[in-house]
Amino acid sequence: MENPFELILEKLNLIENLLKHQKGIEQIISTTQLFKEVLTLNEAAEFLCQSKSSLYKRTMELTIPHYKVGKKLYFKRTDLIEWIEKHRVKTREDIEQEALAYISKRKTYKRKSN
Repeated sequence: MENPFELILEKLNLIENLLKHQKGIEQIISTTQLFKEVLTLNEAAEFLCQSKSSLYKRTMELTIPHYKVGKKLYFKRTDLIEWIEKHRVKTREDIEQEALAYISKRKTYKRKSN
């Protein structure tokens, strides 16, 4: 008769291997989603860390780039990244540099017109 503890250990090893395999599959799936170019509404909402309803509202207001095929909404990852970059808030340093550039341009313009 087999030792019941050996049977339990054998089954535990089998379960552990199955769990490791499952984690590997999940990592492969998440990695492929990182490189996926066209996203569904759910994927785009997850990518932007927004709710689906707020993203859907932005599509209705035409404030976010999207594609519509039938009743399905799609988003290109590159479009979303560009959209995010357009909404960058300037730093204090950016504003100061723009102000200095504007002032120096105005001084040059006034000298030429005199």
